[in-house]
Amino acid sequence: MSGRARGAAPGSRVLVSRRFRGESGWDHQLATVGAAGAFTTTWKATTTTTYVAQWTGDPAHAGDGSVPLTVKVVR
Repeated sequence: MSGRARGAAPGSRVLVSRRFRGESGWDHQLATVGAAGAFTTTWKATTTTTYVAQWTGDPAHAGDGSVPLTVKVVR
């Protein structure tokens, strides 16, 4: 999953979370923000999965979070 955290400085950390369809728990990965606020994580999706990304912000910038992104796995 790739994305951007608006206002995040390079080196900031973004929490990317996923939840499999029908499950209540979440798995998490931390990603480091690069140039222009970009970040990337790698996941193996075996079933329909929902992803979200969150950045807590810093003293100069409000945090940011994504809308849920659902990826459907078709077999």
